[in-house]
Amino acid sequence: MPAHGDPLAGALAAGAPLGLLGIQPETRRRNRMNGTVAALADGRVTVRVGQSFGNCPQYIQARTARLAADPASVAAPRRVERGGALLSERARALVAGADTFFIATAAPGARDGDPVRGVDVSHRGGRPGFVRARDEDGASVLTAPDFLGNFYFNTFGNIALNPATGLLFVDFETGDALMLSGEAEVVWEGPEVAAFAGAERLLRFRLRHSLLIENAVPLRWGEVEPAPQLAATGTWAEAEGSLDAAARGGVDRAFRVAAIVEESDDGAQPRAGAGRRRRRRPVPAGPVPADRPRPARRGAADAADLHPVGRARRPGLPHHRQARAWRSGERPAARPGRRATPCAPRARPAASSSTPTAGARCCCCRAGSASRR
Repeated sequence: MPAHGDPLAGALAAGAPLGLLGIQPETRRRNRMNGTVAALADGRVTVRVGQSFGNCPQYIQARTARLAADPASVAAPRRVERGGALLSERARALVAGADTFFIATAAPGARDGDPVRGVDVSHRGGRPGFVRARDEDGASVLTAPDFLGNFYFNTFGNIALNPATGLLFVDFETGDALMLSGEAEVVWEGPEVAAFAGAERLLRFRLRHSLLIENAVPLRWGEVEPAPQLAATGTWAEAEGSLDAAARGGVDRAFRVAAIVEESDDGAQPRAGAGRRRRRRPVPAGPVPADRPRPARRGAADAADLHPVGRARRPGLPHHRQARAWRSGERPAARPGRRATPCAPRARPAASSSTPTAGARCCCCRAGSASRR
C-alpha cells in the first residue's frame, strides 16, 4: 500500500487505471505493466493486467538494495512537507544531485476503460546534474534530456495529448521521496538540445504542487555503479558552459594555472627559423652549465571556475621564447594558482582585440597582459 501522505492512496479504487514499473537495480532488469485495480482488501491491491512488457537496461544505475524497515511500517505517520509551485531548498538539492527519476503520464480518457488509453510510468537516468531546476514566472521548471531509447514513446505520446505529469525523485540513502505534479512538454530541437551531450530532445516540466515524504521507502541502496551508456552523455553544467562559450567566441578569457609540467629533461636547444642553419654543438658530460636552457615547461590551465566549459587547457610558450626566458634568468610568469589570459606571440598580432581580464597575467609574458607590444 502507499506510504503515509502519498496521494495515490486516495486514487486507488476498483476499476481505476494503474501503471506499475518493476526494476531490479543490481541487474538493471526492468518491466512495465499497465492495468486496472481489480480489488482492495487487507492492505493489498489486486491488479488486472492489461499490458506487460520488458524494457532495455539502458541508463539504469546499478545499486544493491537492502530492507531497512518492515514494508507495512510506511503507512505509519511521518513527516510530510507540502509545497506549491516553487521547490524548497531541500527539494531543490535532491533534484540537483539526482541520477534517477520516475515519470508518470496518462492518455486522455484513461478512466474510460480503453486498454490502449491508459496510464504509464517510466524511468529516466543520467549523470548527477542531468536535471536542471530554474524558477520561471513564479514556478519551478525542471528540464531533463531524453536520450536514445527504445522508440516506444509511451511517455511522450501521452504528454503530446495530455500534459498532466507526475515526477518522483527518491533519496537512495534516506528513503525520502519527492513527488511533483504539474504539466510537461517536449522540446524537440533547439540550441539546448544540441548543446547537451547525448540528448535527442528535452523534457520540460512546470511544477504545480510538491510533496516530500520522509522515509517513504523502506529500502536503502548501496554504492552506485553508473550505467555504461552515461559515459557519452553530459550534464547541464557542461551544456550551459558550451552555450556560453559559443556566445563568447573570440573573446579573451582568463584561466587559472593548475600546474607547471616538465615535459623534457634533455635541455633541447631552440630550433632555428626557416632559411637559417645553426651548427649543433655536443653537450659535454658533467654538471649542467648555468646558461644552458632549462627543460621545456608548459602551463596546465585549470579552468573549472573560469572557463565556461570547465575543462583543463595546456597553453604553452613557443619553444624559442621559453629558451630565451631561461637564458636571461626570467622564468615565465605562469605558476600554479595565478590567473592568466593567453595571448598571441609578441611578433604577431593578437588573436583578439578584446581587452583581457583586468589584473590577469599572460602565460607568455613576464609582465601583465598590458605589456604586450
